[in-house]
Amino acid sequence: MDQIINQNLGIEACAEFLVNHSWGQKQKNRLDKKTNEIVYKLSKTFEQLQSYYSEIPEELHIYATFRWYSFVTHNLSLEAFLAHPRVTSEKKKNHKTIDLYIDGIPFDVKLTVFPKKFCFDQELLTSKPRQENLIQWYYTNQSKGNRYHTGNRLFLVCYDLLGTDHNSMKANTYLIANKVKNYLDNLDLSTLPTATVIDSKTGQRVHPMSDIIFITDEASPEDIPKSWASL
Repeated sequence: MDQIINQNLGIEACAEFLVNHSWGQKQKNRLDKKTNEIVYKLSKTFEQLQSYYSEIPEELHIYATFRWYSFVTHNLSLEAFLAHPRVTSEKKKNHKTIDLYIDGIPFDVKLTVFPKKFCFDQELLTSKPRQENLIQWYYTNQSKGNRYHTGNRLFLVCYDLLGTDHNSMKANTYLIANKVKNYLDNLDLSTLPTATVIDSKTGQRVHPMSDIIFITDEASPEDIPKSWASL
């Protein structure tokens, strides 16, 4: 676990940099192509990424930074899964629908933030029907780009209980590693819910296995209002 946590990639600095920014535009394949090289090939750290800003149009600097941050924190979350004995990696690099296998069953892992359109409260943490509604929303509202799919997915959902900086919680690798380990230690795949999704590309109704792991800071229950709208 220490190997997962102690990586000097600059993700905390990147998270702080992005606090007052937004993507500015929806993610599109055309824009991705313009930033792919500096995001995926050239930049191992946030400092390196910034040094390559001159290689892309200025209006894409923040866009590229969000992409790099999402890419690196996603990979670190995968390391948290792969540290567990029940998990094996997908051998094909950059597989579009599978990141890993849990007891031999394929899953994609999505590290994301809690959507503004939903209400976060104590009940959501334990209510399977409400969690299934949230899973349905994630499938329906995912990007329609190259990584669109309706296969099995685990959603790591970040929510800052004591503030509004949900995105920065992706950089809390220690917290994520502990949440993932606890989840896998107690996971019964036979009870994992299935979503009902209409695949926008095929028009078919599919039923992927899916679940949510909430990445929340360690606030006590009384710190969570009974009805707290997401900010």
